[in-house]
Amino acid sequence: MRITDLAINRAVTFSMIFLGVIAFGLVSLGRLNPELYPNVTFPVATVVTTYPGVGSEDIEKIITKPIEGVVSTITGIEEVTSVNSEGTSLIIIKFSWGTNMDVAASDIRERLDLVNAFLPKDASKPLIFKFDVSSQPIMFVGVSSDKMNLAELQKLSEDNFEPYLERIDGIASVSTTGGQNREIQVQLDRNKLEAYGLSPAMVMGVIGGENISSPGGEIKEDRSTKLLRTIGEFTSIDQIRNIVISYRGGAPIYVRDVAEVIDGFSEQKSVVLINGKPSVNFWIQKQADANTVKVASKATKAIQELQKKYEGQVKFNIVGDSSEFIRDSLQSVTSSAIQGGLLAIIILFFFLYSIRSVMIIGIAIPISIISTFSIMDVAGVSLNIISMAGLALGVGMLVDNAIVVLENTYRHREEGEDRRKSASNGASEVAIAITASTLTTLSVFIPVIFVPGIAGVLFKDQALTVTFSLAASLIVSLTIIPLLCSRFLKLDTEGRRLGFMNDLITKLSSYRIKMDAFYQKRLDWSLRHRKTVIAFVIFAFLASISLFYPFRLIGTEFTPAFDEGEIRFQLETVPGTRLEVTETAAREAERIINEVGGNDIDNTYISVGSGEGIAAIFSGGGSNAVSIMVHLKKINERSRSQAEIENQMRDRLLSIPGLRTLNTESAVVSSLGFGGSPINIEIYGYDREIAKDLADKIKVMVEEVKGASDIQSNLSETSPELHIEIDREKAYALGLNMANIANTIQTNVLGTTATKYREGSEEYNVIVRFREEDRLTRNDIYNIPISSPMMTQVSLGNIAKIKPADGSVTIQRKNQERFVTITGKLRGRDMGSVNRDIQAKLKTMPIPPGFTVSMGGAASDMAESFKWLGIALVGALFLVYAVMASLYESFLTPFIIMFTFPLGIIGIAWLFLFTGTTFSLTAFIGLIVLAGIVVNNGIVMIDYINQLRAKGMGLNEAVMTGARTRLRPILMTSLTTISGMFPLALGLGAGSETSFPLARAVIGGLAVSTILTLIFLPILYTILSEYRIKRAEKKSLKKSDHTSIAIGG
Repeated sequence: MRITDLAINRAVTFSMIFLGVIAFGLVSLGRLNPELYPNVTFPVATVVTTYPGVGSEDIEKIITKPIEGVVSTITGIEEVTSVNSEGTSLIIIKFSWGTNMDVAASDIRERLDLVNAFLPKDASKPLIFKFDVSSQPIMFVGVSSDKMNLAELQKLSEDNFEPYLERIDGIASVSTTGGQNREIQVQLDRNKLEAYGLSPAMVMGVIGGENISSPGGEIKEDRSTKLLRTIGEFTSIDQIRNIVISYRGGAPIYVRDVAEVIDGFSEQKSVVLINGKPSVNFWIQKQADANTVKVASKATKAIQELQKKYEGQVKFNIVGDSSEFIRDSLQSVTSSAIQGGLLAIIILFFFLYSIRSVMIIGIAIPISIISTFSIMDVAGVSLNIISMAGLALGVGMLVDNAIVVLENTYRHREEGEDRRKSASNGASEVAIAITASTLTTLSVFIPVIFVPGIAGVLFKDQALTVTFSLAASLIVSLTIIPLLCSRFLKLDTEGRRLGFMNDLITKLSSYRIKMDAFYQKRLDWSLRHRKTVIAFVIFAFLASISLFYPFRLIGTEFTPAFDEGEIRFQLETVPGTRLEVTETAAREAERIINEVGGNDIDNTYISVGSGEGIAAIFSGGGSNAVSIMVHLKKINERSRSQAEIENQMRDRLLSIPGLRTLNTESAVVSSLGFGGSPINIEIYGYDREIAKDLADKIKVMVEEVKGASDIQSNLSETSPELHIEIDREKAYALGLNMANIANTIQTNVLGTTATKYREGSEEYNVIVRFREEDRLTRNDIYNIPISSPMMTQVSLGNIAKIKPADGSVTIQRKNQERFVTITGKLRGRDMGSVNRDIQAKLKTMPIPPGFTVSMGGAASDMAESFKWLGIALVGALFLVYAVMASLYESFLTPFIIMFTFPLGIIGIAWLFLFTGTTFSLTAFIGLIVLAGIVVNNGIVMIDYINQLRAKGMGLNEAVMTGARTRLRPILMTSLTTISGMFPLALGLGAGSETSFPLARAVIGGLAVSTILTLIFLPILYTILSEYRIKRAEKKSLKKSDHTSIAIGG
């Protein structure tokens, strides 16, 4: 090839070019941001609204439904899901992939503006969160103190810690949660109000009217215009106490006469415990383009400096640091890549017995990888466990082309050619073959890039890095390798060796001769017993397929479970349990967790009650909810796996009276495309009682399925409520309407914000309601005074009755319709098997009219992803066939080579069976990758056999000679690829779960395919070649007959 000759003749020029490429690659490596996952913009947004003290049904009615109604009209929405719990409305909006989420968020904001005026004024303003991997909190820090209360800690964090940390380059924001919020409370005394004939509404109106700052226009004075402004805002709490509400007998009635004004804190709705201590915590979010590891390192140093500054006052505890798992995962993948490269080099030495030759080939690995960094930088691909796994995956393949070039060059040298000529001829002779084999490998990644959903988005980075590195290795093989061969390649007979090297090479040469003889003998036997070999291969293939179906000895799952060193539990006490009672149960749970975890635990984080802001997305719900995060020590520093510790903890936690575990996945996670719960059954229907009865029956049925655990229904329990039923006729007779009565009850019990008290730049709510002793019992509610327009007051008990009722703890909705979910976890069985058993039982269960039952969560996502990956596999096989058909200008020859792919399935099946590996999303990607790799051996062999036949060699002789000649390069390329992936296949280290199923699929498939390719492919070639020869002879005979008739005629 011209480029090969150019590289050989212009050695200095090409050396400088590649040195420049390496320099640029190293610079680019420093610019690449290390992340855990690719920088993916998930098409998901959440709208969070809080309304403390309000039940889930009221949350659904007055907040969720109006918001759902307006946001559902936005273009591009695929699904709107909501979770309504005590005090919190969480709406999850899923858009189609490819949606511009900045535009989508703007659209949501516009729709919310339309409905904000109709939402309760005491509810928080709806907050919009876009799910962006890069914008998620990277650190979670707890702050505790023995000298300060939670309110003082929160203020210290907001006023000092947040600004200090936000000045660090790369940190976008710091948010404090878990403390106590200042609140001005006007606690009304009902008896005094009644004595003065006043109502809470009058108190509220007067307080709101006294706290104003209003423009009054402008006047012209002298030579200037001056603005008028009425200043009437409160400047002290005493001013609120001294407000005159009314007059009786000419004497003023002050607020202090009927209420106690307290500068205090809002009612505590949540408690945060870090390592058993009440704490506040803050989240650290990085800027979108910042380096997670570097930012976390800077933040850690800053927190250490703060600890020194506030020593003895507060204690900082870094509860979560995502950079640790990123570092550990990337180090694990990098280590696997280095180990794989070293193993590949050892394999090369076994076949080449020349350190010089090994070094020539080995140079392809670092050059290809380093040059890939430059392209990754340009393409915007980060250093994450997916892209790095792609590089580790390609380490063994990077030397394949170089092996073929050097081996062919060496053969030409043995035939007497000089170094330059042998390098030129050796590379040119196989250039088309290695180009085709590289294109077949690259072509399988093209369909993966276009797979919709999470599978295509996540594995796009892997496809790109493998593509970049293999393309670079092809260029290296056609330029640098021939260049180095033309200068440094020596035969075994050239040069001197040390004594021990001679002995080693003699032994290796002996092994190789024996291996060649063994292969020659087996191939000769196989060609003489073709039917026997074909029958054996067909039997092995069918037996392997039967492991997947119908015997299903190999399980399926969406993604392998990660050992990320973090266990999450969501626990619940009986609905309606008071916060302090739930906290007691949470402390007992913490005691059990520490007892079970022992030295394997690093720290614990417990949140009791409902969260606020971003924490509301992941919190459990009301006062009976407990969220626990247990951070474990690094995987190499503990004796048990995360799954083992989690199962032991769960068993013990279930023994706590009144406490039950829930699935660890929150509602938002299951809607982000990550799969959600492994068991997820959705029941749709209008009638709530029928839905509950059906859910209970399905729950019992699922609990009977082997491998299903922690089965929960979101309608399994109800929350105690008191329903106030108004006698409308009595109310109308007194001039009252439902709004008057409801607002009065809300003010007296829940409290209503009368105005805002400003102090500096901060604003605090002024809440008006009855004092606690006037709103404790049912009789207190009956005695609430209701003011009528007829200037009279009547007790609520005269116009209403209070009846006990049950309300929903959590209400879930999808596409503006209620649905019930039954969720669960797995123990001891794969997800596919458990869900198949569940589906079989569901088919036999009678479903009431008007109801539908479907599988959701991870099972649904797995089915969808597998469907698209199956289509991608067909597309990959077609592209591989197309490349080879173009190479050979034949439809039949590629068909022969394509038989190597189904042979690879044999190896995958048995390796997965023996190692207990389940077939997952990453394993499916490995199957697709295998389609592009296994054909390379066939290309190398068939291409050379065709060359021999073109030179006039007979069929059988060409097959025997070509197979024997290509034995060494085929074994070298296969073994280097296998050895390069072997460390990944072991599944050791943090984050290895993303790559070991893929590596095992490629190793198992390539190992068996290589063995059978060396035997089975020559058999197929001879059969089809003989068929073509006979067909050509028949055509020739017919043509001869026609010619004879024409002459005779």
